[in-house]
Amino acid sequence: MPPSFDEDQIDPLVSLLGDCPQLSSIILDFNHHEWQYSPTVVVAALGDEFVFPRLRRFYAQGCSVPGWIDFFDDPESHPFRQFFYRHPGIEHLALGFVHEYTYSEKIDPTSLVRLFPSLKYFEGPAFLFKPLVLSTLANQIEKLILVDNPLEEDSSIDLGGSSITLPKLRKFGIWANEIEEDILVNTLRAIVSSADQLEEIEIHPEIDDTNCEEVFSLLTQVKNLRSVTLDESILTAAAEDEEELEWDAFASILRRTCPKLRTIYQTIEKVDKDNRKKVWDLHDSA
Repeated sequence: MPPSFDEDQIDPLVSLLGDCPQLSSIILDFNHHEWQYSPTVVVAALGDEFVFPRLRRFYAQGCSVPGWIDFFDDPESHPFRQFFYRHPGIEHLALGFVHEYTYSEKIDPTSLVRLFPSLKYFEGPAFLFKPLVLSTLANQIEKLILVDNPLEEDSSIDLGGSSITLPKLRKFGIWANEIEEDILVNTLRAIVSSADQLEEIEIHPEIDDTNCEEVFSLLTQVKNLRSVTLDESILTAAAEDEEELEWDAFASILRRTCPKLRTIYQTIEKVDKDNRKKVWDLHDSA
C-alpha cells in the first residue's frame, strides 16, 4: 500500500478484498517507516464471518498497530484475533512493529498454537518470540525473524534458561538497527544450540566490540550454514592479526568450519524492500 493511503479510504481496499475470496496471499505494508496503520480496521471491515478459504500468507508489515493489549486481554471481541481463528491454514505470517505498542504481559504459548496451528514462517515483534519457541509450534517453524527496532531488554525475549528445540528451523534473523549487548549473544546462542538444520542467519545491528568474538564463534558452530548477513563490524572479530579483513578473507575463515557457505550479505540502510547487499558469493570467488 502506498504511504498516501488513509484509513478513510479503506472502503475500496475492503471491497477489493471482498471480491477476491480465493486469495492465498494478503500483504499489507505502507512501505513507510513512520506511517502507522491498523490491520484490525481492515479485517473488521470485512465482517466477522468473512473467510479466505485458501489463505496461506498474511503480512501486516511496517508500522502495524493491531491493538495488542486488547488482542490478548479481550480475545473474544478482537477482530484481528478472530480473523486468525477463521484462517487456521496461514503458514506465512509477518507482523510489523511499533515500539510504543508492544505487549508486556506473559503470553500462554498454547494460545499461539490455537491461533496459528499451521505456522511455518514467522516475521514479527520479539514479544511473541518466547511464547512461540516454547510452544509446540517450535517443532514446525522453518523461518524466524525478529523485526523490533530497537531490540531492548524489555522485549521479553529472554528465555530464562528454558530449553528449546527448533528441529526444522532453516533461517533466523534479527533486523533491528540497535540491540542491547546481551540480547544478541544470548538469543543467537539459544538458536544455534537448538536448531541443527539452520542454514541462514541474518544479524543486522552493528555488533559491539565486546560481542564480536563470541558472535563469530557461534557462527562457526552452524555446520549447515549456507548464507549469512552481517554488519561489517564482524570483520574485526574474525581477523587473525591486527588488520581488519575483507569479505573474501572472512569467507575463507568461516568456511573452515562451515564448508556449505555459499553467500555473504552486508547489512545496509533499507532501500525499497532491500536491507542488505551481496558482498561475497562462492561461485564468483571460485
